[in-house]
Amino acid sequence: MNTRQLVPLAIVCSLLSMSAAVPAQSEHIKQQTIERSFPVNPGSRVVIDSVNGSIRVQGYSGKEVRVVVHEEMRGRSASDLQRAVEEIVLEIESDDDEISFYVRTPGRDCTRQCYRSRNRHYSYSHNFELQVPYGVALELRTVNDGDIRVDDVRSVVELENVNGKIEAFGILGINNVRTVNGEIVLEFLEIPRDGGSVVTVNGDVELAFPSTPDVHVSMKTFNGGLFSEFAYKLRDNTSHIESKRSDGTYVYTSSSATEISIGKGGPHWFLETLNGDIYIRKDDRS
Repeated sequence: MNTRQLVPLAIVCSLLSMSAAVPAQSEHIKQQTIERSFPVNPGSRVVIDSVNGSIRVQGYSGKEVRVVVHEEMRGRSASDLQRAVEEIVLEIESDDDEISFYVRTPGRDCTRQCYRSRNRHYSYSHNFELQVPYGVALELRTVNDGDIRVDDVRSVVELENVNGKIEAFGILGINNVRTVNGEIVLEFLEIPRDGGSVVTVNGDVELAFPSTPDVHVSMKTFNGGLFSEFAYKLRDNTSHIESKRSDGTYVYTSSSATEISIGKGGPHWFLETLNGDIYIRKDDRS
């Protein structure tokens, strides 16, 4: 059965409305906390497509997804705040296989010209906190003013950010992980069966495996170094490489993408940053 809800709702709501008493530019603020629980089947997926705010997910041994969303809207005037309440909508949909959260905004529903032609003197944010049963797959996106952090979900994840870092610990694999301004740290509970793409522009990229993985890796950075705690072999299509071992870590540099094999080789990983280092290491906790 599919259910669909539009929030704001009268779920758990604490409202603070500040009237413009004396200075004229005092902000008007509306805050609410939304709490929901959803039973899930094995193999289910949670999707969050947000705009402003952080996303934090913790795995646990329960049988339902527990969600807390802290929503805040700010306007220059009471009418600006009311406009935010009308235009910014958190949509929640659920069925037997997927639970999704989508922040609908005018900027997402009309053209760029339409968006710019309308003055909006308000801001908004949604900070998500979730508990999910072990094994629930995740597809998480946000854009501004928040990081993405995932802990011990024991599943495959897809994570996207723009202005914020991404951290995921205790995962089984990835589809794609990318941000623009922020580091990416991924720690795998076991060696993933498949490879993946991990890309940022400004920040380090770090992957940690519990033991030596059998993988092929393409690594590329413009301003930074490439480091591995595992022994490697250069692929035949790699050129202009200088390598040395420093304090037990293999260090390699190249003017182009560096292609290496670790262990017996296997699934392909693509790791890239423009301004930052790339690390492949052994998980200290294993």
